Amino acid sequence: MAEPRPASADPSVPNATVLVVDDSISVRKALERILVPHDFTVLSADSAERALAMLGDHDPDLIIADVVMPGVDGFELCRRLKSGPHRACPVLLISGIAGPDVERKAVAAGALGVVEKPFTADELIPQLRAALATKPTPKPTPAPEGPARPTSSQSSEITAVLEPFLSRQDIDGVMLVSTKGKVLFQLGELTNPAQAGVQIAALAALSKRLGGAIGQRSARSLTLEYADKTLLLYRVAANLYLVLVLTDLGAVSVARYLVKQQVPKLVAYLRSRQGSSRD
Repeated sequence: MAEPRPASADPSVPNATVLVVDDSISVRKALERILVPHDFTVLSADSAERALAMLGDHDPDLIIADVVMPGVDGFELCRRLKSGPHRACPVLLISGIAGPDVERKAVAAGALGVVEKPFTADELIPQLRAALATKPTPKPTPAPEGPARPTSSQSSEITAVLEPFLSRQDIDGVMLVSTKGKVLFQLGELTNPAQAGVQIAALAALSKRLGGAIGQRSARSLTLEYADKTLLLYRVAANLYLVLVLTDLGAVSVARYLVKQQVPKLVAYLRSRQGSSRD
């Protein structure tokens, strides 16, 4: 049975073109079956060499490439892309042996991350949407639409709201991340905020679907425990997450206390910016 067509496509990435690079025809066809019903235009290449040749005639919005391929592998493809005219094109790698080592190599090569095979549409599409949101959009001039880049005074205001988190030794970093995966503001020690933003957006989308399955709306907060770090995600608005990088799980209770103190101030700041942008 064909996958049902979504009720509406994401207007932020209309008619996006995805170049799929994999030596397996079955994987290429599987990705095409997933992407086409979601309003993606799909181009295919059976090797990295073929993909690089196609870029002379095509300008895809996103590239999905397998890690393991004969000849030039996915890592080397990324490195070549990021050193050429298509360096702004986001790249996601796919692998059946995804793990910390593969993820590190992918990020070092310039990819946004690794999607583990096998995958489903519900797992893949949010990551693609988030990855597409990281691609710079050319502005027509002279005055681009939308909010202007924060001035120094605005940056000082938002810094004042978020700095109390970093006053704690057990909080390493803080970010504001949109549900499209864009890191809007960051403070502290963060290894790869751009990649983190993409994955946070994908996680937020999946948590929303999970909430729907149990009769709930989007999760208010999420806690992820890793070997050396803990992430606390708190939904500030419908399209915005506050993300804290903690040294360990024991810092969660203090972090939640600070969240309750600072989030109202953050919301007030965001509302003031919206109000001033309408004036």
